[in-house]
Amino acid sequence: MSYCPRCGVEVDSDKKICPLCHTPIEKRREGENPELPNYPETEIIKVENDFKKIAEKKVLVWELLSIFLLVAVISIISIDLVTNRKLTWSPVPLSAIGAIWGGLTAIFLIGKYTILTALCNVVVLTLFLYFIDFYTGGGWWFFSIALPILILLLLLITIGTFIIKRLKSKGLNTVGLILVGISLFCIGLENILSFHLSGGLSFFWSLIVGFSLIPIAAFLGYLHYRFTPGKRFEGWFHI
Repeated sequence: MSYCPRCGVEVDSDKKICPLCHTPIEKRREGENPELPNYPETEIIKVENDFKKIAEKKVLVWELLSIFLLVAVISIISIDLVTNRKLTWSPVPLSAIGAIWGGLTAIFLIGKYTILTALCNVVVLTLFLYFIDFYTGGGWWFFSIALPILILLLLLITIGTFIIKRLKSKGLNTVGLILVGISLFCIGLENILSFHLSGGLSFFWSLIVGFSLIPIAAFLGYLHYRFTPGKRFEGWFHI
């Protein structure tokens, strides 16, 4: 067996080009160890360099976004101080910008740790909602509505991430799991709102959402495990 020097896919020894990327396949010379794949070491180095470039680009994008948000913060504070001689309306957009910056920081700097990124974003969102509730003088809807919804969201994200990370192959089944998670979130959201407003549970529009999404999720799971048992879709089409 030979290996494509470009994509690394295993090909039959009689093939002259890769059926996946159409790269010419070099034949082994006599005396070459047949157990070693004909896969150049330079390709591995190239992949490592590509990962480094991606990481550097992420940091650069984060820095640029941080600068833009900082300019927005300075502009908002300046306008509020010039027009009102004190901070009046600016804390609300400033808190929103802070929440956006916190979420972007988690995504760009620790994005490879999915659970930690999700946890950081939920914490940022929690602090933002609590500040808005406190600043507006409400003091009631955060603990009765916002906090239960955030706990439900964090629980579903944690469970979903735990399951997805342990899948042997990922594809349409991942999309299906996300649809199931959306259905469960809608059921929980309807009951949180219903319990707050009427003191009881309710299953109406959330079940409609569930009955619409769960069959789609099941169909996507069927397609994934029927046609891609541990392989990508490209491997089934030799163009």
